[in-house]
Amino acid sequence: PHRHRTSGGLLDGHRMITLSGISKSFRTPGGSAHVLDRVTFEVPEGRTTTLFGPNGCGKSNLMNIISGIETPDAGSVE
Repeated sequence: PHRHRTSGGLLDGHRMITLSGISKSFRTPGGSAHVLDRVTFEVPEGRTTTLFGPNGCGKSNLMNIISGIETPDAGSVE
């Protein structure tokens, strides 16, 4: 069936997580470290999604932003 997104983060009446343009950087002694650069994706309710990558690539920062522990420098989570 054709699915379309409606307002409020709903897909066919189901909640989803929507990330739009998430960016995050940290100041370091040598300048700054950009850990997330305009990350955008959606996770519909009931879908299993995995984040994987090497150490230091921003997985924990992204999860902390999704959960509200950290705030992004740019972008939004709905």
